[in-house]
Amino acid sequence: MRTKPKNKTCKVCNSEYLPYSSLQVACSVSCALKLVKEKKIKKHDKMLIDSGKIKKRLTGKADKLYQIKFKKKYPCSAISGEPTEAIHHFIFKSDSNNTRYDCDNAVPVTIAEHIQIHSGAKHSGALYNQITLWLGAERQLRLEAKRKIDCKLTIEYLNEQIKKMEE
Repeated sequence: MRTKPKNKTCKVCNSEYLPYSSLQVACSVSCALKLVKEKKIKKHDKMLIDSGKIKKRLTGKADKLYQIKFKKKYPCSAISGEPTEAIHHFIFKSDSNNTRYDCDNAVPVTIAEHIQIHSGAKHSGALYNQITLWLGAERQLRLEAKRKIDCKLTIEYLNEQIKKMEE
């Protein structure tokens, strides 16, 4: 004895329909095509996340916004007083993700000064001394404490940082 099929709710438009088969999940061909398209988009997004492309894109965007924001905030170099061309991270980006987008970690410099800083030994020399004077002891202590806290550059964290810098 065969039972009469029950009405189902379409996963796309939420309307009720009588299915032709127990495997049917959409009320019409157009709804079924929408489901297939959504599934492809989800699969593509997952692939981008797994490959790291989204994270790389977000990191690049956040880094650019950091430069733009702090070039506006600090129009003159901390070392020479000339117009700011770059923002140097006092705690290098490779040393701490937790201080990467921190406002206290932003040191305005010219391109020439930035090259000099990175061509010398880490945290040594006359330029480093000028930067430490410009930062002040309180900011340096706060940065050193924050540096020790582990932080992963997740997609959520990067989106949060981008949102903060866009405000």
